[in-house]
Amino acid sequence: MMSRLNEPQVVKAIHEFLINEKGYLAWSDSRFKQYGIEPTHQLKISGRIPDIIARNKDTIIAIECKGERSDSRHILEAIGQVTYYKRGSHEQYIGIPETLVDDTLYDIVEYLNVGLLTVDHKLRVHEELVPKHGLLKLENLEEILKLTSKHIRYFSHSKY
Repeated sequence: MMSRLNEPQVVKAIHEFLINEKGYLAWSDSRFKQYGIEPTHQLKISGRIPDIIARNKDTIIAIECKGERSDSRHILEAIGQVTYYKRGSHEQYIGIPETLVDDTLYDIVEYLNVGLLTVDHKLRVHEELVPKHGLLKLENLEEILKLTSKHIRYFSHSKY
């Protein structure tokens, strides 16, 4: 039997996917630094800290990740959390192990215009659902860009 994917494994796989495969600048919640996931952030959107914030030239995305657990309540928590992120990002995603996806979850996130990233047991990331571009207030975008722009120099001198 394969071991369950925990939340830090999901965060790390998606963080690396965004940087290496999609070309985003990405920051993970600083609570994941102890797992070797860097760079980190403490940016809040609607009073909440997304597990991952990423940006490219035109898009800011916020991602809430969950690992495998014995109950399914944490998936409902992720759905609730990403709805808050609509106020401060263009796109929102839920990142979870592929074993947690079912038709009901897929239908809910599609209805909410939230993307879905899954991680398999080989730590490969799959884009199951890409959201349509959301609405973001200009003042929120300017604040997020200001906060993240100081981190760009970090990437120019690192392996990312």
